[in-house]
Amino acid sequence: MNSTEEATPETPSLKTPIVPDNEESSSAGFYIRVLILYGILFLIMFFLLPYQLNIMGKSWNWGVAMFFAIVFYTITGIRKIDSDKLATRDFFGKLLDNLQSGFAFVPPLIFTLHLNQRTYVQHEFPAEPGKIYRTPKDDKTGIVPDGYSAPFRVTFGKRTIAPSDTSTNVQHEDPLGERLTVEVNSVVIYRIVHHHNFLKTIGTPEDAKKQLQDACEYVLAKEFGEVTPEVVIEDYQKYFDKLKEYIEETTRNWGVEIITATFKPLQFSHDLNIALQSIPEAMATSRALGISGEGEKRKIILIGEGDAQKARDLLNGETVAYLERMKSLGVAGELILNTETAKTLTGNGGTVVVGPEGFSNLLTLASAGKTTIDAIGGSAKK
Repeated sequence: MNSTEEATPETPSLKTPIVPDNEESSSAGFYIRVLILYGILFLIMFFLLPYQLNIMGKSWNWGVAMFFAIVFYTITGIRKIDSDKLATRDFFGKLLDNLQSGFAFVPPLIFTLHLNQRTYVQHEFPAEPGKIYRTPKDDKTGIVPDGYSAPFRVTFGKRTIAPSDTSTNVQHEDPLGERLTVEVNSVVIYRIVHHHNFLKTIGTPEDAKKQLQDACEYVLAKEFGEVTPEVVIEDYQKYFDKLKEYIEETTRNWGVEIITATFKPLQFSHDLNIALQSIPEAMATSRALGISGEGEKRKIILIGEGDAQKARDLLNGETVAYLERMKSLGVAGELILNTETAKTLTGNGGTVVVGPEGFSNLLTLASAGKTTIDAIGGSAKK
């Protein structure tokens, strides 16, 4: 069977099974075969009635023995079908009818009862997490132990997005934009809705599992081989939908309903995860240092601005005081400044050393001081 065969208009979809359930469920063929079977058995019984069989000194009639054998055969053909099971009878490999839960008659040796799960069936590929064997680095043999499966790894493609392309949110400096080999696990959940179709098309759940695994690995390798991990992570849903669409097309005539067909988030190696984690940490550290530097810079600016403002306020205060003094004394501003300078020089409590030019300046200050004193005295007399 080619499970990936192209669909044709004549091929019905899953909602329209290949063989309608009402035709599959017809038990007429089964009962006709049972009547023929028991007719043959009873004919054999009547044929053996005249014959006797001696066993351990006792005489047994062959016909009676045959009758008890028929009774035993009938009892062993009674089977119980649980409510969570789907059941179908076949006759030497030919599927006959579907059975409901409860008791059913399936004569052994000639008829066979096929049982499958009615509820959801889940498969994880390549295996359940605890059954995936990842070869240690020091193991050179590469042999997978019995009961385990090797991981399924996909080699992604090269970056195809130009740096000038702004149609996606992909970061062009993202290390996941490089060609990487990544472990990918897929999950398929389905339920059998047409047991007859399932048995005829697939056979057993194990056969279905193998084909589903092949289908999942094919589509994931094909789709991921054309892009980089960053593209897949950017739009997981797109690739979920592609996988489910392919699985539904593959199983279209299986007699099953696909509930879920998806893959788990990409599993990078331990070393790569550590490297990826270091990137945002380094960015955060750099940002913190930048913020700290900006804060220190702002602090220095604010201190400088405060000192400048303080100097301006002091200067404005002294200027106002000088103007008030000029106004109250009625003297020139030069006399006030000369007096303040002399006060500063002589008010230190120390020794002032001057040269010839400095001595001349001191005389000028003394003259200015005398003029100031005279002016103050004249103002007082008035």
